[in-house]
Amino acid sequence: MVATDRRPRHARARSLILAMCGALGCDPAAGDDESTDASTDADAGEVTDAQPSDPDPLSPAQAEAWRLGTFESTVLPMLSARCSGCHGPVAAQLGLVLGPVNEVSGSEILRGLVGREAVVAPLSLVEPGDPDASWLRIKIVGALEGVPCNGGCGGPMPPAGEPVSDAELQALTEWIAAMEPSP
Repeated sequence: MVATDRRPRHARARSLILAMCGALGCDPAAGDDESTDASTDADAGEVTDAQPSDPDPLSPAQAEAWRLGTFESTVLPMLSARCSGCHGPVAAQLGLVLGPVNEVSGSEILRGLVGREAVVAPLSLVEPGDPDASWLRIKIVGALEGVPCNGGCGGPMPPAGEPVSDAELQALTEWIAAMEPSP
C-alpha cells in the first residue's frame, strides 16, 4: 500500500473556500457582533431577535419578554429542566414545547408561550402583566379550581420529578408581571 500525503489537497481546499468567501463578500466574523440582541424593523413594525436559526420574528410582546432577562437566566432553565420531558420536541404534549434548550432555542420556546392560548383552557399560556391569568403559572401552582377547562384541567405541573422551587416560581411570577399587559 502506498502512503499519500493529503496536505496539498487540504491546502487547495482551504484556498478555494477562502477565495469563494472573498468573492461572495463573506465576513466570517460578522456573526460575532453581540450588539444586536434585538432590533426593530421600523418599516415592518416587527421585532426580531439575533438568533439566525429562528425563521420567525418575535412579536413586540415576545421581544419585550426576552429583553427582561429573567426569562433566559431563570425561567428558561427551569422550563427546560422541569418540563421538557413531556413538553419537548419529540413528545410535545398538547403541542407545547418547553425545551430542552440544547434542542430548542429560547426564542422558539418564548414564541410558543407569550400571547398563545392554552389548548385546554380559555387562557393565554403567558398573559403579559398578569401572572394570575397565565395558564403556565396556574398549572405550576395547581390553582385549577374554577378554571373552565375543555375536558378537564389535569393536575398541577410538573406531574413527576423535582417540583418547581419557590425561587423559580417567584422568578416566573415576576417575569410575567414585569411585561406590559396586552392591549
